[in-house]
Amino acid sequence: MSMLRSRRSRLPDIMTRRYRNYPAIRPYAVILVLLLAGCQFMPQREDEQALPDQSGVVEPVAPSIGEAIAHLQEGRIDQAEAALDALLAQQPEHGTARLLMRQIRDVPEALLGEDFVEIEVESGDSLSVLADRYAGNPLLFHSLARLNDIERPRLLRPGQRLKVPAPEALEPAEDPVESAAPDPAETVTSAGPVERVAELRAEGRQDRAYDLLLSAARSGGLDRNGQTSLAELAIERSVAARRNDDPERAIQILDQVEPWLNEQARPDAFARERSRVETRLAVLEAHTLVTRNDYDAAFDLLGSHGVLGEDATSDSDLELEWPDGLMQALSDHYHAGALTAWRDQEVSEAIRLWQRVLEIDPDFEPAAVYLERARRVQRRLEAMEPD
Repeated sequence: MSMLRSRRSRLPDIMTRRYRNYPAIRPYAVILVLLLAGCQFMPQREDEQALPDQSGVVEPVAPSIGEAIAHLQEGRIDQAEAALDALLAQQPEHGTARLLMRQIRDVPEALLGEDFVEIEVESGDSLSVLADRYAGNPLLFHSLARLNDIERPRLLRPGQRLKVPAPEALEPAEDPVESAAPDPAETVTSAGPVERVAELRAEGRQDRAYDLLLSAARSGGLDRNGQTSLAELAIERSVAARRNDDPERAIQILDQVEPWLNEQARPDAFARERSRVETRLAVLEAHTLVTRNDYDAAFDLLGSHGVLGEDATSDSDLELEWPDGLMQALSDHYHAGALTAWRDQEVSEAIRLWQRVLEIDPDFEPAAVYLERARRVQRRLEAMEPD
């Protein structure tokens, strides 16, 4: 731990989001599109009441999902989040609920990408239809609404101008003699996209391979092997960003890809990389919390990621760089608090705080000495208590 305390970091103070895994879910696509029809343009007044719940039409869908979507259509974000929280408490692996929750808590770009074009809404368009058309999933209607600052997604009118995800652009041909026409072998509808991607990767054209696979995934044309290749490329890009001291970019890459990967196609390395990125972000957030004197929150955050004392990760690829003074500030804070409690004869509190010091730094010898002394006093006090 003394080595950890001496490490220096160039990383800025940033806050982080908490992320979870959210597999792509489309088994009820037809039913969900029907449910999302509430997003479609209709000549309604702003103050018009929501349509009655047509639960009979969507019987296979959990009622709480229908409730959450209805709330999102009307811009009732708090109610939607509460409904999703309740469902996820009972079914933590409910993919549709997790995807909707991600849209509430993550920035739209995390799911829609960072490149956009502007379109004009036509009669019959809805945000769910546009999300399906441009992002490959009608459930992404809420992210599309947030991207365009639309408070009530169901109120969409012809003539509105919206930003939507841009089609994945292929890089220009390197040989100027080549035809300007796109290479059929590189289109997402080709018979062997995975084989073409393998060729691109062998040529060192990783970005182009990634764009092709992501475009194919968004259009629903990627099989299990293709999804695995996409996951591998995302991991490579995330590792590069993390090692370049940009963990927020790394988590954006993983978030962008994850909705399009099913459980079988997602390699174990994907979850490990996400854990590494989230741990890196947790360390940075803990540093920010300490600068705000919120020591308990910082301690709990680091503990939840297993980076305290003897529980610190042995993952050699994590390469944690501790912000200057973070662990020293935490251990000094709790040691000082323990000394104050000891002087005030609050033995139990002193023990609790010295235990925290040793969780942070097992080599902090003064804390170990004081802790043993306090425990002896506590045992004597307990022995003196009447039965």
